[in-house]
Amino acid sequence: MTRDERVERVLKSGYLKRFNALKEMVLSKILEIYKNTGLYDFENTSILENAPFSEFDRNPLKVIKIFGSKFEYQKTLRDLQYQIYSI
Repeated sequence: MTRDERVERVLKSGYLKRFNALKEMVLSKILEIYKNTGLYDFENTSILENAPFSEFDRNPLKVIKIFGSKFEYQKTLRDLQYQIYSI
């Protein structure tokens, strides 16, 4: 599967609807980065310093706080990665 197909499958599955609006927005942006660049290190918080996260001042801590803790953020990203690569 291509990255586009994987992202589309995750979106169609309704996976993001499990989360509140802010978490859904962050995860959508991460999926977009994956689709466009082939991001493979999902748990690396440095991706939160990129342009799509400018509304959070490109501050990883602001985004992580949306998830409650770094542990919860990483856990959610591992699950997202699982969703992307599960068939």
